[in-house]
Amino acid sequence: MNDIKISVIVPVYNVELYLRRCLDSLVNQTLKDIEIICINDCSPDNSIVILEEYAKKDKRLKIINFEKNQGVSAARNIGIKQARGEYIGFCDSDDYVDLNFFEKLYENNNDGKLDIIIGGLKVKHRNKEKYDTLPIFEEISKKKFPNLFFFVAIYRRNLLKNNRIKFPPFVFCEDVFFCCKIYLLTKKIKAIDGIFYHYIIRENSATTTTITKNVLKRYACKHIFRFINKKNISKKNYLYIFNLIFELYCHIFYRTKNDNIRKFIIKNIFKFYYECKYKESVKFKPGLIKLKTGNIKSLFLEMSKYYALDYKFIPRIPDDVKLYSWGTGADAYIILKQCKEKNQKITAFLDSDPSIKEYQGYKVLRPEYLLNSTNKKFFILINSRVYAKEIAKICKKAGLKEGKDFWKPN
Repeated sequence: MNDIKISVIVPVYNVELYLRRCLDSLVNQTLKDIEIICINDCSPDNSIVILEEYAKKDKRLKIINFEKNQGVSAARNIGIKQARGEYIGFCDSDDYVDLNFFEKLYENNNDGKLDIIIGGLKVKHRNKEKYDTLPIFEEISKKKFPNLFFFVAIYRRNLLKNNRIKFPPFVFCEDVFFCCKIYLLTKKIKAIDGIFYHYIIRENSATTTTITKNVLKRYACKHIFRFINKKNISKKNYLYIFNLIFELYCHIFYRTKNDNIRKFIIKNIFKFYYECKYKESVKFKPGLIKLKTGNIKSLFLEMSKYYALDYKFIPRIPDDVKLYSWGTGADAYIILKQCKEKNQKITAFLDSDPSIKEYQGYKVLRPEYLLNSTNKKFFILINSRVYAKEIAKICKKAGLKEGKDFWKPN
């Protein structure tokens, strides 16, 4: 332990079902010169029992017990403070990494000359796994920000400590704040393909936090905005981060259905815009909003229009044709609301995830139920903007025609 190459920081809270998988991936790393700092944030389950079990078997695993619950930011910050490794890495206790993850990152550090070395990411949600590539070196070589998944990288410890880089406590999206600060400090970055951090999205995880005004008041955006306004950074980086803040707020606007919360979001957007150093250069999505001449009411209407699918192009479905909606995400709620307003009755929803049986009181069927049917008296509304093209290809492959048998958003 005299020559620790990487300190891996693991916050632990209420994860006994997933913790062994995480720890197994860490203690069995092909890179042996690591320390594993686990912070027990007063976990109410048996996580501490599991930690102590692993600590007895492996002296590289260190446990820090909080006397009161302090949150994930405080846990990571104490881990950074206690770390002794040349580099620092992070792993959430319900996630895990490839067994050679840290070895491959470390061996590409150019003899310690690099500040950040980035790996790949695999996302798993509701038993579905997809490979998510980072904007690897084409983006970084252009001095753009890499993907903001902070846990897929290792960071030179002195870079964090000398610049007092911490996670803001009790802040929602604290990882975005961390990334914006750390990536502004260095150009010594390298990305490695072929090794992966496995990111697990659970229904009760922080990723699925319900949006409330209290959450928004603790949203990291205001901390990020204060930071870039105080720092002397390039106009290019300033505008990149400013637009990132705007996109984050748009994402929250999209996730919530509460009009009061949406208006609260818009007030924040206005505040940031009018305090922006380079507001004359701010570029938003075409047709989305016109902040320079708008007001809160018009902005709310424009954003509401943008973040609802454009249903005026949906053809009127004959009464003898059954209407189905493909997807059970946030867009599904919007399309359901719009169909009700147009008195168009949805028979059921479609989703390829077999674990989803019901959505908003409607039955959820597998797409094959329709695509393999000989009875073509149905019409499909594709409600997911993200996967619209992909789903449309599946429909066409099944012999369906756009406009006649299915509709997709632009």
